[in-house]
Amino acid sequence: LLKKDIDDKASEIAKAFLKRKRDAPAPDETSPNLRPKPVSNRKK
Repeated sequence: LLKKDIDDKASEIAKAFLKRKRDAPAPDETSPNLRPKPVSNRKK
């Protein structure tokens, strides 16, 4: 594989992931597959 092919595949996956994330309902802040950001402004 050429580096370009790898980059294309990676951006394809990234786009699909972002689309899925955008289409999905807003995740709880305790979503298992998302690394929680440090809580600077608490929601609860």
